Amino acid sequence: MPSYSSWNRVKCSASKHLLTDILKHEMGFEGFLISDYNAIDQISPNYKKDVAISINAGIDMVMLTEKYPELFSDLQQLASDGSIPMTRIDDAVTRILRVKFAMGLMDKTAPRWLIADYRRLLARPHIGKSHVRRCANLSYC
Repeated sequence: MPSYSSWNRVKCSASKHLLTDILKHEMGFEGFLISDYNAIDQISPNYKKDVAISINAGIDMVMLTEKYPELFSDLQQLASDGSIPMTRIDDAVTRILRVKFAMGLMDKTAPRWLIADYRRLLARPHIGKSHVRRCANLSYC
């Protein structure tokens, strides 16, 4: 997950060099990249431009709040006019589906409780670490 951070004054969510050239191509990362919560809003003052920059940089899935209708509309327009190539959309979808299939999430025979337990099992150690890091930076935890 690319964060709100910047590297060489470029937001990580906007850096094709970091996300695609290095992580995906040089390092062979086959998973998918999900944006940090509303992080693409920090790229520029123009949200539609933010969508194009972040998706073309290598973000495969965007995590956001109430802006999803705007994201869907902008993404459709940007794909239709060629600002986001269909090959980029295909790559993002392939990466997301590859992970879902590998986790068994697309298997109709997998019981829902198993999937939920698996997600909790994966998340549990990270929740504790996340809380500790957050508390280290705050005086009221």
